[in-house]
Amino acid sequence: MYAFRLGIALCVAVFAYGVLSDSDFDKFVEEIEAFINASDSYVLPTNKDSYFSDENDTVSPTDYGTYDFIIVGGGAAGGVLANRLTEIENFTVLVVEAGKVDPPISRITGLAAYLKNSDWNWGYWSTVQTKGCLASPDQKCRFTAGKGLGGGSSINWAMHVRGNAADFDKWEDLGNSGWSYSDCLPYFKKSQFGNFSVDIDTDYQGTDGPQSITVAEDTPTLTQEIINAFTELGKTEGDYNGADQYNVGRIQYFQKYN
Repeated sequence: MYAFRLGIALCVAVFAYGVLSDSDFDKFVEEIEAFINASDSYVLPTNKDSYFSDENDTVSPTDYGTYDFIIVGGGAAGGVLANRLTEIENFTVLVVEAGKVDPPISRITGLAAYLKNSDWNWGYWSTVQTKGCLASPDQKCRFTAGKGLGGGSSINWAMHVRGNAADFDKWEDLGNSGWSYSDCLPYFKKSQFGNFSVDIDTDYQGTDGPQSITVAEDTPTLTQEIINAFTELGKTEGDYNGADQYNVGRIQYFQKYN
C-alpha cells in the first residue's frame, strides 16, 4: 500500500513539475516519503493549550515597530487583504500567522491528503451531529483548517467552492450590513480569471481578475458517468458557484491549465 501511494505521489510530482534534475527529483522524493511517514503517525491536537502555557509568560515580546494595519492570520483572506493594502505605496502592513511557511508539497494538489494529518492543520472537530458524521468518533466530523501561510488554501485540494448564499444573507440579517451574497458577489467575480472548458454561469463568474479558476480535464468516461448517475437521481447538472448552488458539476480549481 505504501509503495502504491508513493508511486501515485511521484506521478503527481512529475506532472506538476515536469522534468527535474536527478538531485532535485531525489530531494523531492525524500520530502514525499517523509510526509507520508509523518502523516501516518501524526496525532492531531485536542486543544490549543500550547499557545497559553506558562512558558509563554517568560518570553520577552519583540518590538516589530509601528504599522498602519495589522492582519491576524496569513490565510487566503489575510493574504489577499495584505496584497490589496500594500498597493497603496505609503501603507505599512504586518501579517501575523501562528503556523509555518507552507511546505513545497502543498503545491502538489494531489498530496493534500497528507497535509490533513500534519502540523499544517489546526485539527478542529465539529460539535456532535445528530444527522451526520455517523461513522466518526462521537459523531463529530473533522473540521480541517489550514495552519500556516496560505491557510486552508494550502491544504484543501485547491477547490473553488463558495459559501452558500443563504449564509451570507443571514449574516446581513443579523446586522452585518454589506455582507449579503449580492453585495459580496462583485468582489468574488473581481478576483477571478475564469478559463472554463465547460458551461458556467457568467452572471456569477469573473473572467479578468488575478486568480486563475479552471476545471480539470475529465477522467475518460468516468467523470461524465458520475454526473449522469446524479442526474438520474434528480440532480441538475450546472455551475455550483452560480445562481443554483444545489446541483452537480465538474469541480472548479484554483489552477491554470494551458
